[in-house]
Amino acid sequence: MRLVGLRAAGGYGKSALGAKLCETQTGFDQVLWVAFNQTQPFGVWSREVLRLLGAGDLEATLSNDQVTTFALNYLSQKRYLVVMDNLESLLHPDITWQDPAYEAFLLRWLEWGRQTVLLLTSREKPALPAERSRWRDLGGLTTAAGVALLKQRGISGSEADLAQFVELADGHPLLLNLTVGWLKNPRQNSAPKVKYALGADDLVRLGQIVGLHRGDKEASVATVLQETLARLAAPLQTLWYGLSVYNRAFDVAAAQAMAATTTVDVLYGLVDRSLLQELPQQQFEFLPLVQRFARQWATDLAPAHQAAATYYQERLVPLAVGTPPAALGDYFELFYHACELGEYAAAWRLMQQRTVADEQVGRYSSPEMFLQFQGSGADRLLQSDFYGRLVTEWQPQTAYERNLVANTLKAQGDVLQFLKQSREALANYEQALTIYREVGDRLGEANAVQGVGSLQDDPQQAMGYFLQAQEIFGAIGDRYSQGRNLLMFIVQAQVQLNDLTRAHQSLDEATAIGQEIGFELFCQYADQVRAQLNDPPQ
Repeated sequence: MRLVGLRAAGGYGKSALGAKLCETQTGFDQVLWVAFNQTQPFGVWSREVLRLLGAGDLEATLSNDQVTTFALNYLSQKRYLVVMDNLESLLHPDITWQDPAYEAFLLRWLEWGRQTVLLLTSREKPALPAERSRWRDLGGLTTAAGVALLKQRGISGSEADLAQFVELADGHPLLLNLTVGWLKNPRQNSAPKVKYALGADDLVRLGQIVGLHRGDKEASVATVLQETLARLAAPLQTLWYGLSVYNRAFDVAAAQAMAATTTVDVLYGLVDRSLLQELPQQQFEFLPLVQRFARQWATDLAPAHQAAATYYQERLVPLAVGTPPAALGDYFELFYHACELGEYAAAWRLMQQRTVADEQVGRYSSPEMFLQFQGSGADRLLQSDFYGRLVTEWQPQTAYERNLVANTLKAQGDVLQFLKQSREALANYEQALTIYREVGDRLGEANAVQGVGSLQDDPQQAMGYFLQAQEIFGAIGDRYSQGRNLLMFIVQAQVQLNDLTRAHQSLDEATAIGQEIGFELFCQYADQVRAQLNDPPQ
């Protein structure tokens, strides 16, 4: 079987079942889990999957069709299990693909793929041939499984009463768990009894909920969740809402940023009521559906976002050479919370400021530069989404802020170009260029012109943009940008035009600039390019 799909509405445990399958399956050389929490272009996803499976970094110039061909061959050489979790994030509401390259890949995989198995989890089933694939629609728990869950959760009663309770919840795992939490009234010391619940007001209320939202389990989950929250003491409610601002798993230290007196036992108490999920090493997280409701219902999450921002600010580490890329996570979280607070200028500065004071080393220590040199495709995609948020939400009030918006457009254009979204990148560069000229930022204008040139198919047209940028760099006395433009853009265009004489002259000029400003990397890179030109590959 080349493809297996699990389909169900929210709360039925698709991801949990997928994770269990990953734990129990044997005979695979490697298991890889990819969660689509947001839309991701096929080119980014496929390259990242292949890199993580050991294929290395693919050439940036490869088309999606070429990447698909490579992926088919590579995935067929060994037996991998590749999980595509939350596939619905890649689909439009009419269940068509946002990026058709995914459909093309899956169709070709079903026809030609070997050895590797793709495991998909989704709320919606995309249109794919039934041959060589198998989809399973997940229903609720069986009565026996539901009764076993109730007993495990500490609910007692006769077998008939327990069975009736499961049937009333229609076996929906999340609804069943939340209802157990609702019965476990934290203001009472005695253990809850299902028989009492079934024969009293709680049973009537639960029956009303299920009847009111018949066929819509998410609505029933929402109502039971509200009932559960109503039984929590006010400080616990405030803590729970505050914790919902965290995008990643959190520990007791992060929880104490919301309420200093929080203990691990308090968090386990929320787990016991299905308001949180427990992870290994005393980490906790929200189920996506529960977290969505928490954020919708909270009256004011600004204090929680401020507390989270302070927490992550204190965790930031310098992004020096050799720093693990995972360190970017805290910067991304701080960026997110700054945006939620409307502090867009601060969010932008966070990504651009150096994290290492040393002049030479620090030049590459901003999150922006760190991403360029060490960030994964998934990191760059997240960066693009964050910058897109700035562009969409930020309403600049001053020329300075308008200039920062232009900087954001330019930076997002660079990321989009990396992600092979050339049309979108060009639109960003052109928007940035217009603003730079309006506010009189000559350096920004030159960088945007350079970006437009880098997207030209004709090297002669590209050279025109690069020379225009070089003239502006010279006019404002930016020798570093002149040297970089020579090495990264002008020389490359001259080589494409087979003008090797001028290419060598440009390399000599870049070397002289490097010596002038004390930047040895220019000299080293120029020597590397010279060697390649003098000894071209056969």
